[in-house]
Amino acid sequence: MHVVKEDNRLRVSWIYTPEDVGMPPRPQKKKDVFELALNQWARVIYNGRFDGGEHAYWTYRKTVLNIGLFEEVAASVFIETMPDVIMDKTAIVY
Repeated sequence: MHVVKEDNRLRVSWIYTPEDVGMPPRPQKKKDVFELALNQWARVIYNGRFDGGEHAYWTYRKTVLNIGLFEEVAASVFIETMPDVIMDKTAIVY
């Protein structure tokens, strides 16, 4: 995840890496995903399956990121309001 602030906007780019998402393999091409204006926020959800190495079992991880741009932010904004953008990149990992 790459976030750049430009004036009163956030530009969010995404690239899958094996360290972040493990298996199944996914494209590793960086692309702009969305922009957020002032007082907007987004939720990004992704998951992955990871080789257990010498333990010979899989581990699984789900990641949820909340990203926002606010002049003043209330502590409860991510709980009490709905995101302006939802990017759900969860994959079937069995």
